[in-house]
Amino acid sequence: MTSDDATAAAIARIGPDRLAKAITSPSSLLIGGAVAGIAVAAAGPIGLIAGAVAWIAVTLRKLRPKEVLRGQAAPATIDAFSIGDPWRRSVQSAQQSQGRFERAVQSTAKGPLRDKLNEISFRVRDAVNECWTIAVKGDQLDDAIRDLDVRAKTVDFQTAEQNLRSNLDPSRSESLGARRDSLHSQLESASRLVELSQRTEDRLAKLNAQLDELVARGIELSVSAATGDDVGDLGAGVDAVVMEMEALRRAMEETSAIGRTGSFDVAPGQTQTG
Repeated sequence: MTSDDATAAAIARIGPDRLAKAITSPSSLLIGGAVAGIAVAAAGPIGLIAGAVAWIAVTLRKLRPKEVLRGQAAPATIDAFSIGDPWRRSVQSAQQSQGRFERAVQSTAKGPLRDKLNEISFRVRDAVNECWTIAVKGDQLDDAIRDLDVRAKTVDFQTAEQNLRSNLDPSRSESLGARRDSLHSQLESASRLVELSQRTEDRLAKLNAQLDELVARGIELSVSAATGDDVGDLGAGVDAVVMEMEALRRAMEETSAIGRTGSFDVAPGQTQTG
């Protein structure tokens, strides 16, 4: 489907009357005027056409449901008991924070405050979804570490090194050395995976603590005479936690891809260079 087809489909779903009302609303006219002015100054008539398209796009976005804008990801199917600790505890902690926040929103009197808190609740849900995705990857990482069987490979490495040192047959030196080097490489990979798992666990625990603190603040606001600035600060804080979790999840995904190529020298939040 082309962008023109998508725009036409969106207009058909919304309806011409509702679209016309949205386009002529004060906020849309303000945006449209600014876009038109910039477009003409930048590229003349062609820029004006592009600006008009952008104006319509902004208007169509305004007509989308708030829950789509604030909580873009669909609710994840979360089963904390399908993964092991410590990842299970992280998910359960995030779910408990979400539950407390949603109960606070539901108990808030109807009005602007409740509407704003309800919007923030979608981002809290996003945080829980991100936490779940990270926890699943962390659990898979721990499975990989167990499969490497560090204890057994450590014994094998020590034996291989001892055999190499005590070897008196030059014809065996190459094979014994290759065996020792292979086990050493596997142990180094396991060590990096263990370190990655621990860093991820620590960072996720910190983000969950921040989310819990923000939820406590939200509960306080729900029963007080909160101002717009107070709620705005709360929303910004939750957004920051979600973005940190997204970054951690992407780092886990990148590290998994790097691991399939044989190198694990990348920490969450960093990128591989060279």
